[in-house]
Amino acid sequence: MTTRTLDVLLVEDRSIDAQVTLSALRHAATPNVKVLRLRDGDEALRYLFAVGEFARRSPALPGLVLLDAEMQVVSGRCVLDVIRAHPATSGMRVVMLTTDTRPRFAEEEGFSPDGYLMQSQDFDQYCAAMELTLKRWLPRILKEHHQRAWPAVQRLTLRSV
Repeated sequence: MTTRTLDVLLVEDRSIDAQVTLSALRHAATPNVKVLRLRDGDEALRYLFAVGEFARRSPALPGLVLLDAEMQVVSGRCVLDVIRAHPATSGMRVVMLTTDTRPRFAEEEGFSPDGYLMQSQDFDQYCAAMELTLKRWLPRILKEHHQRAWPAVQRLTLRSV
């Protein structure tokens, strides 16, 4: 069996938060995980739908999206709604990154992420939470990859709150 690189898309507008998350991913990830960091919601949508500067990117979608909930220009909530509304991306795994212990948008109408990951002030706790997140989603993504052609994915209803 060949080893597949699993793409994780990190969408975070604050550089310091992105660096902390990238460090946590390095601590938690297996060698076959490749991370692409984008700087805002608008850039994420252009990437996911392969428009503008991303028009010639590989057609494969990321296996997991780590999406900052509190971005400035195009919010993570807006990006999630577009992802869930479009048939090509509706089944993508999306974990919202938040600093809130109870995300204020969790009860709002609309689409839901697959989970929430609290960006803890304690780096060790954040690394442990990141490791649990990757262990939860990456095996499922690997299994699906072997069952069907990439990028087709099946939406799971399992969520952590």
